[in-house]
Amino acid sequence: MKRYLCIGLLLALSLCFVACSAHIEDTNGADDHSLTTITKKELLGNSGAVKFLSVRSQVNDKIEYSVDKFTGVEMVEEVRVKNGTDSITFAVNTTLTEGNMYVYVRHDGQIVGELAIGQDDALTIEKPTPGKYELCIAGESANFKMVIQITQN
Repeated sequence: MKRYLCIGLLLALSLCFVACSAHIEDTNGADDHSLTTITKKELLGNSGAVKFLSVRSQVNDKIEYSVDKFTGVEMVEEVRVKNGTDSITFAVNTTLTEGNMYVYVRHDGQIVGELAIGQDDALTIEKPTPGKYELCIAGESANFKMVIQITQN
């Protein structure tokens, strides 16, 4: 029994070290939060992400999301817009404590807006084209917390 426990522990530790080594380091300093390695092609695609200590919760229409170490591109929330929608608003408050991060909205393979980091910010799209709108994040060794609220009128 002890042998299986030791093997399981060694396997878990080795997987943790592999995940930590996949992170892109912050090479442009603590004051510059712009991305340095992730490309626009990756921002528009589904390239995936590596996360360590991720927590996501939702109460009513407010989403809280935090990650201790995040690298890659991830679609955080998706909204389907139908004909007759007057507007859609993405309200986001992002606190970044280390690394690089970019928060944006994409639709039909294009970035249609971006949201500021370190403050309350909102992006409203008037008379949106029907289809899928995705709130996305891209990060390079980012440690962050987000509060998200999306409304349609």
